[in-house]
Amino acid sequence: MASSHALKNSRVSIKSEAKDESAKFVDLREADVEPPKKKHKMGVESFSNADSLMAFSVGEGDYEKRYIVRKRDARKSPVIKAILKDRDSEGWITHHFEETTDDAVKFLIQWLDSQKLDAIQLRNDDTDDGGGNDDIFAREDDALFDLWILAAKLGLPELQNVALKTVDAIIRKGNPLRWHNVPISCIKRLYSDESGTLLLRGYMVAACAEFVDFGNYQHDPFEFPHQFMMDLAAFWSKTSRAKLCKVADFYVKSN
Repeated sequence: MASSHALKNSRVSIKSEAKDESAKFVDLREADVEPPKKKHKMGVESFSNADSLMAFSVGEGDYEKRYIVRKRDARKSPVIKAILKDRDSEGWITHHFEETTDDAVKFLIQWLDSQKLDAIQLRNDDTDDGGGNDDIFAREDDALFDLWILAAKLGLPELQNVALKTVDAIIRKGNPLRWHNVPISCIKRLYSDESGTLLLRGYMVAACAEFVDFGNYQHDPFEFPHQFMMDLAAFWSKTSRAKLCKVADFYVKSN
């Protein structure tokens, strides 16, 4: 699957439907989202009482996917909680997310259920690393940034922080299969959006200042927008300047 470009249009719209199409729904327990490592006990009503369930959907037409979720989990979002309060008497309800990705919605459902995210790049099992496929890692990077934006629209600051902590943990863990740790391919996307990503921009500037070597900027100069480079220069100007400028480093070497 190609990397998402949902950050460019960061507004997330939510549509509600009241229709019985349960035959089409993809049960999260059978979907291709990895469950948390620890199994969570669920009440008897979890998936046996239709009145306690709802659906999330994402994508359009043939690409639409639907997932059954518990209303009690969905209500953790004040936005969805308000929608359910207005529509709960209408029977089966589907919330459709626009301008986000299937991967981000899977992460959302995972967190609503467990308060955790299971990232492929943070698994300790070397045999379960996504096959060493950089495209899979890049897709996960995109999904985490998309999740941050989605969580912002759903009024879930805790999830925003968990998503960012996950990105940071991936960067600090490093991956010998990748030539750089920071997901620099996401920088252009962050800087193409005009609102809602200032904190993400600030984090990426700080992460690049700490982890990206000069050679990376030379290797992929077009991955770094002009405004990013200005922000990076401003960041460095605010850091401790002690011993950064040693005049002897600039002496003309004598024979």
